[in-house]
Amino acid sequence: MRADTEDRGDYDVFFCYSWKDKARADPLVELLAAERVDGTPLRVFQDHRALEDYDQISASVQEGLRRSRCLVVLFSERTLRSHYCRAELRYALSAARRLDGTTQRVMPILHRTEYEDVRPQTLGAVRLPDPRTSSDEHLIGSVAARVRRTGNRRFGDAPEPGAPDWHPSPLVGNRAFRGRDVELFEVHDALHAYHDPGSGGVPVARIVGLGGQGKTMLAEQYAREFAADYPGGVFVLRGFGSHLAGRTVGHHVRSRLGEHIEEFAGSMNVPGLEGLDRPAVLNAFREHLGRRKQPYLWIIDDLPSGLDEKTFQTLLAPTAAGHTLVTTRYRSSAEEYPWGGEVLLGELDEGAALSLLTSHVRPADGEEVRSALAVAEKLGHHAQAVAVAAGLLADPDQGGFDGLLDAIAAPGPDAVELASRLGRDLPTGYGASIATAMLRSIDRLDHRGHEVLRIASLLAPTPLPQHLLEGVVARSDDGAPSEARAFVEAGFADAVDKSLARALLPASAAGERLWTVHTLVSRTLRFADTGDTRRSRLRQGALEELTEALEQSKTRFVHRLLTHHLPHVQELLTSMESEDVLHLANEASRVYAELGDGRGALDQFERLHTASSRLLGPHHEITLKTLAGLGVGYGLMGDHVAALACKRAAYEGLAAVLGAHDSEVLIARNNVAVTLSDTGDLAAARDEYAEIYRIRRRVLNVQHPDTLMALNNYAIEVGRCGNHRLARRFKGIVHTRSRTVHGERDPKTLDALHNLAASTAALGDRVAAHDLLVQVTEARREVLGSDHVDTLTSQEGAAVTAASRAEALSLLQDAYRLRLTVQGPAHPDTVRTLVTLLEWSLPREAVAAARARADSGEPEGDAVLAGLLAMDLHERLVTERGADHAETAVARCQLAHALALQGPGLNADLLIEDAADGLAEELGRAAPWSRGAEILKTWIQDVEASG
Repeated sequence: MRADTEDRGDYDVFFCYSWKDKARADPLVELLAAERVDGTPLRVFQDHRALEDYDQISASVQEGLRRSRCLVVLFSERTLRSHYCRAELRYALSAARRLDGTTQRVMPILHRTEYEDVRPQTLGAVRLPDPRTSSDEHLIGSVAARVRRTGNRRFGDAPEPGAPDWHPSPLVGNRAFRGRDVELFEVHDALHAYHDPGSGGVPVARIVGLGGQGKTMLAEQYAREFAADYPGGVFVLRGFGSHLAGRTVGHHVRSRLGEHIEEFAGSMNVPGLEGLDRPAVLNAFREHLGRRKQPYLWIIDDLPSGLDEKTFQTLLAPTAAGHTLVTTRYRSSAEEYPWGGEVLLGELDEGAALSLLTSHVRPADGEEVRSALAVAEKLGHHAQAVAVAAGLLADPDQGGFDGLLDAIAAPGPDAVELASRLGRDLPTGYGASIATAMLRSIDRLDHRGHEVLRIASLLAPTPLPQHLLEGVVARSDDGAPSEARAFVEAGFADAVDKSLARALLPASAAGERLWTVHTLVSRTLRFADTGDTRRSRLRQGALEELTEALEQSKTRFVHRLLTHHLPHVQELLTSMESEDVLHLANEASRVYAELGDGRGALDQFERLHTASSRLLGPHHEITLKTLAGLGVGYGLMGDHVAALACKRAAYEGLAAVLGAHDSEVLIARNNVAVTLSDTGDLAAARDEYAEIYRIRRRVLNVQHPDTLMALNNYAIEVGRCGNHRLARRFKGIVHTRSRTVHGERDPKTLDALHNLAASTAALGDRVAAHDLLVQVTEARREVLGSDHVDTLTSQEGAAVTAASRAEALSLLQDAYRLRLTVQGPAHPDTVRTLVTLLEWSLPREAVAAARARADSGEPEGDAVLAGLLAMDLHERLVTERGADHAETAVARCQLAHALALQGPGLNADLLIEDAADGLAEELGRAAPWSRGAEILKTWIQDVEASG
């Protein structure tokens, strides 16, 4: 029988259709109502009303849908234009999945369209007879047959979806989410119907759209509605730096990924993490997921452009059970992101936009509804802009719907200019209206809300730790930490209320609270902000807060822990306008240099020197110091000619400004000596060091720390020139005086003892040298830690002076693995340790032959020598131990490392893949060599991608 909206009871079919297709719908409903199920007429629910002006779906229609066990949709080109049809489809599809695990209860009847045009694809999975070739009676008979096979439970009987198991912490729901009924299922289709061999068969989908269209909200809402599909949890990865526009490959992306893995492993209570480095944590996390054998969702939010294939692959879910969902503003070329299904996210549909716009203030009558529709249209149904406008409407001063419509319909000069600056980030034709709404909302913020957004606009548009913001406020106002905390929390409460910011984690979440401010909001505030004095003070506070964090690395090797600060540092350095900014840039440059990232250091020093020259002039003290830093960067890249030219010019310029005996001038002169030694001009370097020492001794005194450092440098160069006896005497003096000045266990005293041991070894007393180096190593382990770079250096010294090859190899292998973790495979110290380890692993004649080859016509450098040595060792072990032996796999790792040092294209990636798998199988993934192999594997993937 046929039921209308006034009937009560259960229904077999809810008939969904666009009112404009009613002429086609009515006869089909009549035929359905004539069918019988279990001897009784089939009950069909059909709503006969034409809903206008986006009235709410009536309670009777909602109840009819809940009480129906199937839904039949008359699918035409008009269906998805109907807000009501979209909402009914979403409800029925979701309920059907929760009832049966399939969507078979939802059936489309085509009307002037084809199955290829049906959206979402899930809906097209049920194919009824084609109306173009079948009679209506046959078509409806097929529907009735399916209804008979369907269970008696109704859509309203479906259990509510459980909350996702979020990692690392539960996310705050977003009240601004509206619509996207079809897109939710399109994401699901993309994740479950697309397994690209290019991503190893791992399911991947991408949500692509302009900024502010709600990509992140869609991904999070998908996780909520489809939580049952991912019992293994939902993992959210953020902060990869899309604002850096292609400059994010490298330390930042790898560090952020490592931080996320550590957080995830901690939140899941993965056992045995204590003392593990990041590659080992990744292995433990991967094995934990593998043991669980449960599907999980892996969300990569706001992925930047410019990532190569292998970098992208490292970010994908770490096991085959993971489904990777990416959000990005960039619709890629085929070479950039060639994997996974793509869901293009455009404007909100009209009904969703109206619902969002009226979420704070309801229209009083039909006239206001029409005004509201016009406002949403003027804003291009842009999700961020409509949410902001909804907040504006709560302010009586805005004049309600009509007043806001008048304002955005006639944007002022500021809005027009802002729209031109935002350019392609806004939908074409709506920029000025959107800019008007954004500017008006910024104006409505209270003092605290404006202040926290002002700080956010100075930093990068990545997640903002609350403690960073509190530190900036406290430094800027000389306030107490508790006052700064209350200020920041109140400010964000105001900004969140106006849809200008959102919390990523609830206030009750363990750990630090995170906030996010959309880049469109930050750019609007920067444009509108006229408080230059206050902005400068907050900028200064941010500089001080970040500089203090970076300066910690001067006394502790925490550089890799600092890489998550670099996006905010980079944002502050985009326009260098003060000496404090230059100091922050110099600290960031130093961190890059000490990480062994020559290219990063050189790029940073070049920017630093250019900005300083422009700001302060070429002869200013800071400009000359940045020139010396530029020389350091060139030196790290192996361009010693350019390095020497920069350092000499810096030294001569500083001497002219400050005088030849100034401490800063002597540091610059010392830098010149370093490069002279690097180029092989040892005598000239020795003479420079000698003169520096004489000046230090005369200006200061013989026991001043700077004088001792100068004598130490002079002694080292004397030894390099071949006079080891004199060098040992000088080094003995330095050590004796250091014990008096600094103390027995001070790192500077231990440095002096290490240098004394080096000269002792050079004079042939290896036993005494070994004893001294063991003493230094043990002391450094206690004072600095076993993984400190200085500890590793003395450990290597103890190795090469050891009495037995077995002892030497044990010490060198340990040092090599630790350098891989602490400094990375590309660091010069790690490369030198690799060469030393290989030399001690081979007979002397084989080492001599490799050195002869490296020095005669072959490309120069440690990388080539390492490659020759590693190839020889690997071939020997294959013969002696077999290709599958663990020692052979270790040698294969070292060969891959050596080949990758020479650049991409030498099959290092294939070698390390094989070696890492073999070691994991033979020794277990937590074994030291297995962890080292994983570090090399990640680095080699980056090397190959760079080619």
